[in-house]
Amino acid sequence: MDLAEDLGVMAAAQQIHRLYADLRREREALAEANRRLERLAHYDPLTQSWNRYSIERALDAEIGAAEQFVVMASHCGLESGLGLAERLRAHVAALSVPGLSRRITISIGVATWQPGDTRKSLLARADAAMYRAKHGGRNRVES
Repeated sequence: MDLAEDLGVMAAAQQIHRLYADLRREREALAEANRRLERLAHYDPLTQSWNRYSIERALDAEIGAAEQFVVMASHCGLESGLGLAERLRAHVAALSVPGLSRRITISIGVATWQPGDTRKSLLARADAAMYRAKHGGRNRVES
C-alpha cells in the first residue's frame, strides 16, 4: 500500500511540475504578446517611429509641464507669499525674449498650509487660486 501511495504522490508531483511549466510558458507568451501590442499601439510599423497617438501624448505632457510649476517658501505667511508671487509675476512680465513679439505673463495661485492639510489639499487650493487668476484676466496673483 505504501508503494502505491508513493507512486500516486510522485505522479501527482510530476503532473503539478508539468502544469507549472505549461503555466510559465503561457505567462511568457502572454508577456511577449503584450510587448508586441504595446509596440503596435505606440509605433508606426513601417517607420518604427512614434505614431500620432504617441506624438500627441508626448506633446500634451510637454505642454502641461511648461504651464505649471510650484514654488515652495518655508516659514512664509499668506502676505509674504502674495508679495513673493507678485515679485515673480512682475519680473516675468518685464522679460524680453528675443524672437518673441509678445510679452510673457504668468498667473499665480498662492496657498498657505493649514492644520490638517495634505499635499493634495494644499496643491488643490493653489490650483484653484491660479485658475481664479487666469479667469480674472491673467497676469495676476490670487490666493
